[in-house]
Amino acid sequence: TLLEQAAQKAGIIASSTEIDARLASTKAQFSTQAEYDKALTTQGMTEVELRTQISRNLVINSYLDQQLHLASTTATSAEIQSAYKQIASQQTGTTTPPLSQVRDQVAQMVVQQKQQTSVNAYVTQLRSGANIQILIATSTPAV
Repeated sequence: TLLEQAAQKAGIIASSTEIDARLASTKAQFSTQAEYDKALTTQGMTEVELRTQISRNLVINSYLDQQLHLASTTATSAEIQSAYKQIASQQTGTTTPPLSQVRDQVAQMVVQQKQQTSVNAYVTQLRSGANIQILIATSTPAV
């Protein structure tokens, strides 16, 4: 992907220690090795493929944080209030808890939305400067 290529150009790699820690965290979500193995099988994935996916995710996240400083994204009180009002207006048939009880969740939602908007804009910027080749194999029907 463009993000992987940009991260590679920037020299970002995931250490085996980071990958091992993330893999251990994933495994810890399961009670037994058999449950973990079953989950891998259900996903059509081997542990080697999972390690590769974890590595890619670590590299991309590190690159994005380096480029966009995502960890420093915050939500203002006005943004939290606006998001809360929007959520409350969409609630039908249920009572919306007071903002004071859900402020942290709403703030996290706002931060995630702002981060995703930043990532989308950055990917668009990468696309505009990229030389993208679409390689589609065409076959001629046998006669």
